[in-house]
Amino acid sequence: MELKDIQAFLETNKDDQTVKEYLQGLKSPTLEGVQAFVNSNDDAKKWLSSEKDKHFDKGLNTWMEKTFPQKLEEEIKKRYPDETPEQKRIRELEMKWEEEARKSKVAEVKLKAQSVANEKKLPLSIVDLVVSDDEAKTLDYLTKFEEAMQSYVQTEVESRLNDGDYIPPSGGSGSPDLGSLSASQLISQGFTQTK
Repeated sequence: MELKDIQAFLETNKDDQTVKEYLQGLKSPTLEGVQAFVNSNDDAKKWLSSEKDKHFDKGLNTWMEKTFPQKLEEEIKKRYPDETPEQKRIRELEMKWEEEARKSKVAEVKLKAQSVANEKKLPLSIVDLVVSDDEAKTLDYLTKFEEAMQSYVQTEVESRLNDGDYIPPSGGSGSPDLGSLSASQLISQGFTQTK
């Protein structure tokens, strides 16, 4: 029997189950053959990539479920060791003391700022907006507010005088006492206080 006869036999009987099994057994894949096939076939590359992703996802999920919580707990304990009840109480008392000291400092600075605002004839309501636990910053904020208000009032007065929109207040015995008016009253009446 020659090779041609074998090929003809296989071709005519290719649908026979016995022939199919025999031919499969003859061609067993090798690692190099599989690698060459995957490298040359785009569909095979996509399939292999999706299989690798599935395997990685499964491994990652297993690690997250089993290992990560333990590692996280160990790291937390390493960074923040367990406190004894006395240590916890001391820490809480220190935090309360620091908060009370900060509140006390803010109240002290607020009183000083109110005094300065009173002297400068600024509205006391502004003190709550600028007060902090640093006296120098608070006083600096008050000064900046005062300068900004003076500049704003001066601009408004000049604008109204130049536009001819200024209408002097009616009635009364002349101009009001500027020291008794608030900043908003001064603005609404078009006055500015000079130092």
